[in-house]
Amino acid sequence: MNAPQIVAQQYITARKSRTLEMQLSPWKYQVRSLKLETQSFLQISPDAKSSSATIKIHRPTLEPVTLELSPFITLTFENNDEQDICVMIERNGRKRKCGHSRESHGNERIPGALL
Repeated sequence: MNAPQIVAQQYITARKSRTLEMQLSPWKYQVRSLKLETQSFLQISPDAKSSSATIKIHRPTLEPVTLELSPFITLTFENNDEQDICVMIERNGRKRKCGHSRESHGNERIPGALL
């Protein structure tokens, strides 16, 4: 896999389901396919009450739209469509090294501040 933001990719045949068990870091992720118009948003949080969910696929959508799960997840992809499909779990955005995008005092730049 050449895209570092893609953490998993699954091929699900038509009218079948596939279950994926994995650990994800606390972060925001999206589940999507190039063949679908919508995506599901996945929030991984140690405070989440659930660790498992089912994402239903029926062109052109994925359901549910949002999920919150704990880091050790069991995610079932249920392909209710007549065609096979490939879905991806991707990390959203970048993690910042500090809580702000730029920091300065006068004309002096602080080492390590993001531009």
